[in-house]
Amino acid sequence: LEVVLNDTSNDPVRTIRSVFATATAQAHATSSLTHFFDSACPDYNTTLKRSERVVGFVGPLSSDLSIAVSTNMAMFSLPVLSYAATSPVLSDKAHYPSFCRVLPSDAVQVNVLAALILRMKWSRVAIVSTNDAYGTGLPESFSTLAPKVGITITQHWSFARGDGIATAPGTGGQRIRSILERVRASDSRIVLVHMISSDAQHVLRIAHELGMAGPTSSFVYVGTEGWVTREVVTPSAANEIGAAEIDNIVEAARGTLGVRPNSGLDDAFLREWEHYKPQLAADVGLAVADLAPPTLYTMFSYEAVWTLAHAIHNTQRANGDPRNAQTLLRHLRNVSYTGITGNVSFTSVCDRQPLFEVINLRPHVPSPSYDFKAEWVTVELWRPSPADSSSVLGSFYETSRSSAEIIWPDGTTTIPRDSPPIDVVEASTFTRIYGIATCCAVILCNLVLHGLVYKYRASAAIKATSPTLNHVILLGSTVSALTSPIFVLRLGGDMHCHSSSIPLAVGFNLMFGVLCYRVHRIN
Repeated sequence: LEVVLNDTSNDPVRTIRSVFATATAQAHATSSLTHFFDSACPDYNTTLKRSERVVGFVGPLSSDLSIAVSTNMAMFSLPVLSYAATSPVLSDKAHYPSFCRVLPSDAVQVNVLAALILRMKWSRVAIVSTNDAYGTGLPESFSTLAPKVGITITQHWSFARGDGIATAPGTGGQRIRSILERVRASDSRIVLVHMISSDAQHVLRIAHELGMAGPTSSFVYVGTEGWVTREVVTPSAANEIGAAEIDNIVEAARGTLGVRPNSGLDDAFLREWEHYKPQLAADVGLAVADLAPPTLYTMFSYEAVWTLAHAIHNTQRANGDPRNAQTLLRHLRNVSYTGITGNVSFTSVCDRQPLFEVINLRPHVPSPSYDFKAEWVTVELWRPSPADSSSVLGSFYETSRSSAEIIWPDGTTTIPRDSPPIDVVEASTFTRIYGIATCCAVILCNLVLHGLVYKYRASAAIKATSPTLNHVILLGSTVSALTSPIFVLRLGGDMHCHSSSIPLAVGFNLMFGVLCYRVHRIN
């Protein structure tokens, strides 16, 4: 078994050229391949022939490139096994019949997100994403699902990938800043952020500048697998994120709630990696500083290679030929084994059977074994629930919770509100005294009137208007008057907000009901 590695740096042209060159066992610069790409109308049937030595592809990284590669490899029926592409579009087997992936589709991830949001008793969510194939897939699926479960999408804003990088002094991030200013003016404090980590770094950096993140902010960010990784709190010269910016990003991202496919890439694993890194660097002949740490996609790329190897092995055990693309694809869809990311098996559209982890970002004091200022902590695992589950939440996913609690941006375990805090203007001392005095005067007058109605209940005038109904009207007036001390004494919080309207409503209904009854009697 031979493995061919081609690093195309996520460049579309280099990726397609590399894939065709590998599939046809031709060098990139050969005349036939160059002629094929330069031709205005290439002949797919005669220009290129598939090499029998090639049985499948692992990759590429992004959904955009996976769409392009799967479309072009359909002519050869070669399996394309991605370790990172999550766009729901790729589940369409009519257009991408040979595409598989070792992680779930974003269309499944939205179920977890919706169930999680409902469990937090949030009902309003704003969405910020990039406008590429990866960035638009999940928001579209979530926007379709949300109204069905009682979640309102207040707005969805998007920007081009790389918008945060300055192309000239004073530039970079104008679109992101404009979007975040509109998010700040909206009535939602829950922001679903869907993009890759390099773009998320700039969103968090600018959010920190605008005072929209951190322990004193009322905003909570919910992230997806594209950026809820260690890379988001790692300096990047190419992304213009230095150590100073990382401090602000960590401050902005603290308390973030993330949802991503279960990868096994927890902080215990990363500490083990740091411990063995010197030995690993020596084994491969690199300096310790040059040995890149594992990422979320490191784990899934490892799983993808093993999955293809399992498919080849199972094909041969069944006396099949792995060079037969349809035979290999059939065995690929039936692969099932336990890998480093859990059980690996596939749905009918060759998407990975889902298992998601809910993670929480917390500040961390750097140490020799873990030199980072923040760490992602797994708080829950979410897996498919039984099909006959009756509740809306349960019909999506059931949870398996760890001992760790969710720590929110303010450092507490109290679930934040999904709407802006209510600003209450403090009344002056004179206003409070005046309000209480007025309230007491109204209540006293009502008590006096109660007494007079009772004292002269036998008189013709009182009998004519019904003493009982008079008492009910006065009772309604008294209950309404109780609204004043509730406002003035400021019971505090939601209790004050909700209770202040109750006496007024009850009193008004009592008085209005009696008056309507009297009019009915007169008629």
